[in-house]
Amino acid sequence: MTKPQLPIRDICTIGIFAALTVVLAQLAVPLPITPMPISFGLVGVYITGILLRPKCAVCAQLCYLLLGAVGLPVFGNFRGGMGALFGPTGGYLFVYPLMAAIVSLTLNSDKSLRPGGAKKRPYRKAVAAICTAHLVLYLGGTIWLAATSANTFAGALALAVLPFIPMDILKIVFCVTAMLPFRDRLIKMKLLTVESGAADSRPVRQTGSAGGENRDACAQDILQWSLEGQIPTEDQAHILMDPDQTPLEDLTQAANALTRRHTGNEIDLCAIYAAKVGRCSGDCAFCAQSAHHACDVTPVNTRDLDVEEIVAYAMELRQLGVSRLSLVTSGERLTDSEFDHILHIYRRLRGETEIGLCASCGALDARRAAELKAAGVTRYHHNLETAQSFFPQICSTHSYEDKLNTIRIAREAGMEVCSGGIISMGETPRQRVEMAFALGQLDVDCVPLNILNPIPGTRLEQQPILPVEELLRTIAVFRLILRDKTLRFAGGRENAMGNEEYAGYTAGVNAMIIGDYLTTRGKDWKRELQNMEANGFVRKGRLCPSETKTGVRAGRQ
Repeated sequence: MTKPQLPIRDICTIGIFAALTVVLAQLAVPLPITPMPISFGLVGVYITGILLRPKCAVCAQLCYLLLGAVGLPVFGNFRGGMGALFGPTGGYLFVYPLMAAIVSLTLNSDKSLRPGGAKKRPYRKAVAAICTAHLVLYLGGTIWLAATSANTFAGALALAVLPFIPMDILKIVFCVTAMLPFRDRLIKMKLLTVESGAADSRPVRQTGSAGGENRDACAQDILQWSLEGQIPTEDQAHILMDPDQTPLEDLTQAANALTRRHTGNEIDLCAIYAAKVGRCSGDCAFCAQSAHHACDVTPVNTRDLDVEEIVAYAMELRQLGVSRLSLVTSGERLTDSEFDHILHIYRRLRGETEIGLCASCGALDARRAAELKAAGVTRYHHNLETAQSFFPQICSTHSYEDKLNTIRIAREAGMEVCSGGIISMGETPRQRVEMAFALGQLDVDCVPLNILNPIPGTRLEQQPILPVEELLRTIAVFRLILRDKTLRFAGGRENAMGNEEYAGYTAGVNAMIIGDYLTTRGKDWKRELQNMEANGFVRKGRLCPSETKTGVRAGRQ
């Protein structure tokens, strides 16, 4: 439904702030430090510019001028009528709407002044905006006064500008130091929505803050726009990540509604098989398989894999309704002989099973990607792990750009991409948002969400796990940013979520890894499936009637 150009709420706001300007225009306080009493009319103009979006700010000041033009005594010293408006001081009144617009546009275009922006308010920019508006006042008023009286421009300047400078400085100081914090408080209390309520205030659909206009809004507006098809901007996602601005229940309800719209109550199941374990040259801070860590991990060599066991495992999984199986190898890159053996296994799986095939075999080049695709692999897994800004804190043996390069190669080979990361490694909420937008820009097909499981011997063994509420908030924001993508609960959920795990499936998750992981055990498969169905979810994919007689054999430990 198309919104009216000027909603009732905006009309009321315009009237209130026009009345505020009327009241302040009648106040004058004598001060010993100034040659003339300090008048507050201009303070009303600046309050209007600070608290309202440009359209409403301008309209409020136009309304103020209209009230005076029809004869109401709304101007300073209770003056009114056309004589006062077009008299020698009328030039100062005519620029009020322009001054309000300058202040409002400056505040609304500076993202650090928005809710969810930088914690330190840029007072210099606010001062610059008000000073610019004041220069417009001085210039317009002086030119008008010189044109409508016997004064020269210099005489008008000396008469109507210089005596007022001291008290104008006081007005600027008051507006910046008092009104900016007041504005932020109103927004946090949801008593003020700076950019909501008008047709031109809807956010531009985008995957980040770059390359488009970003709008201020309160949480309820952002959630409603998300359900109507908009992707939040990064600044708006920061609002959703802030518990002081967005109630968790409202956020998860919106994420759940979006998930159900795209996938109903189906949960997609996949499993992994550890095809190589340990002795990794990478120094990823979270990983028990790193040769840089002293962890209790039993190595597994690719050449020792039992191909018949893997084929039987894949058949068993498919009977359970598991849609995909991935062979996962440790190390940054397989040797040629290891890679050839992996290809042999995939060819067997393609020819003898009906399960979808994924691969997670480290860095790729174009040749290897093409060979995997030819062997039946339709999706390649390669996690970003975390935000680009936090990546150097996690790994130094390879770069974030290396990750992106492998993802690009897999995509160019015609494979889908599965890429996500690990939450709770010490990153900030903003860095989680950064990772979500990076995944959106890559247009990945599936996003595995791992939660750190601090393993003794790793660099992150003492890293605290985030509270369940913050994990749910992160999941929900990922859903709103990534919309129709598969969000898959992966490793660490059992330890971090406990009995609250299934709240994740009502906060945006619509897939899970079933069975064990690479070096840690998952839940018992039977209990996992029973819990899933008891919570009202169904397995995605066609199931075999004999499923109750089979079990999922654990992956290699």
